[in-house]
Amino acid sequence: MDGIENGTAVEFIKRIERAMNVMFMAIDSLRPYLNKDQDRALTNALGEAISELDIGVLEIIYRCHPDLRSEGGRP
Repeated sequence: MDGIENGTAVEFIKRIERAMNVMFMAIDSLRPYLNKDQDRALTNALGEAISELDIGVLEIIYRCHPDLRSEGGRP
């Protein structure tokens, strides 16, 4: 992964964050139609996916390009 160019890293970060935002929007739009168990299951599943993108992918990119990490943890 140390061979990833800065521009490519920035594109990965943008697309991963867009995907995470879409997942948050999906949860919010579906929440009124779900019972508590369904809501919990959806929240847990998407939380796992978001965590994997954040810790599993973004952290690797940030280790290669620490300059892309903002003060709040996001570029």
